Amino acid sequence: YNEECYLKSLAKSIVESEEYKNSEYLLFSFHGLPVRHLTKADLSESHCQKIDNCCEKVSQNNEFCYKSHCVKTIMKLAEILDPDKPFKVCYQSTFGPEQWIQPNIIDVVEDLAKKGIKKISVACPSFTADCLETLEEIAEENNEDFEKLGGESLKLIPSLNDDEEWVRSFSDYLNEKEE
Repeated sequence: YNEECYLKSLAKSIVESEEYKNSEYLLFSFHGLPVRHLTKADLSESHCQKIDNCCEKVSQNNEFCYKSHCVKTIMKLAEILDPDKPFKVCYQSTFGPEQWIQPNIIDVVEDLAKKGIKKISVACPSFTADCLETLEEIAEENNEDFEKLGGESLKLIPSLNDDEEWVRSFSDYLNEKEE
């Protein structure tokens, strides 16, 4: 979430994508996680889910918190991306009766459709390579749901995959860490 090579490559891939250019709203969808995993990571038992905006605050209590890393990634990306394009963070791939990190992407998609948003692009920053789960869930299922709700299109922005600049900068990063 705080590595410049990742953030720059991700921002570039988003901004240069046709999906982003042709949308009126951007979603950042991270893979979901049960809330109990977040609270277990807070060894103080006094920070996670107990103070307002706990994930946005810098604290030793959320140093290893997944949701905090997600939020911080987007805070840094927001400094790079078009300030006029609205965006929201959400989470995908939830299942079962447990409480999961919110908001769930399908709830956000429903809300945006009710507000009259017609074209959504979705970036999945927790994946540097496209995976079948995300391709199926976001590009197909969520798009179908959005269209049924009156939206025109919900398009998945491709992951970094084998983008030359990303691969080179990540290789440089790894080589620096090795030294």
